Amino acid sequence: VPPDLPDPVGPRLLFSELLMDSSFVVGGSNEIGEFFEVVNIGDEDAVMARVSLSFSSPDNVDFSDSWGVLPGGVRLPPDAFYLIHRGDTPGKDFEMTIPSTRRYDVNVGNGLSNTEFRRADLVYDGEVHDSIFWKGGDLQICTSGGDLPSCPPAELVVIEGTEGSSFFLRDGSRTPEDSNKADAWCLSSKVYVNGLNGYPGIRNPDVCP
Repeated sequence: VPPDLPDPVGPRLLFSELLMDSSFVVGGSNEIGEFFEVVNIGDEDAVMARVSLSFSSPDNVDFSDSWGVLPGGVRLPPDAFYLIHRGDTPGKDFEMTIPSTRRYDVNVGNGLSNTEFRRADLVYDGEVHDSIFWKGGDLQICTSGGDLPSCPPAELVVIEGTEGSSFFLRDGSRTPEDSNKADAWCLSSKVYVNGLNGYPGIRNPDVCP
C-alpha cells in the first residue's frame, strides 16, 4: 500500500512480489526460500545503499525488526527488479538466473513470520515508498490505501496463501494508484525451483493464474 507521493520523479520503489511461507524445508526450517522483490517505477536509478526494510506488527507494539541497509555500489534502473532473499535460500538457483547486481542475500536469522500479523515498509532515503501487510500466510490489502488493522471491513481484501507460493503484483498494476486495488495481487503457480512457485527477478504476469 504505497503512501500518497507525487508522480514518479526520481527513483520510486514498490513491492512487486513476496514469499513468506516457504515449503522448501532443509534442516527443519521453513524460512528457506523466503524473499521480497521490489521494482523501480521511477524515472531515475535507485541507489540500493539507500534502501532498507523495516518490520512491525499491527497488533503487537513491542515487535520490530529490520533487514538493514542494502549494499552500496548497486543502482537499480527504471523498470528493473531487485530480489532481497534469505541467506539460506537455495541460492545456487538464484545465482544461476539472477545477476549479483539484481539480488541481495540478507543472511538474517529470523524469517518472515507466517503465523503472526506483520507489516513491512520499503524505505528509501528515510521515506516510506511502499508498505505490505500479511497475517499468517495470507496477504491483506486495504483498497482505500489505509493501514491495518484499522481498515474498514468493506475495504479489506484477503488473498489466501498456499505454502511455497509467492504473492505477486500484476504487471499492469505497477503504479501507486493501482497496487492496492482488489485485483492487483495474485498467488503464483509457476514453479521456479523444486517446491517453490513464483517469478523472482523477472517480470510478473498481468493476469492471475
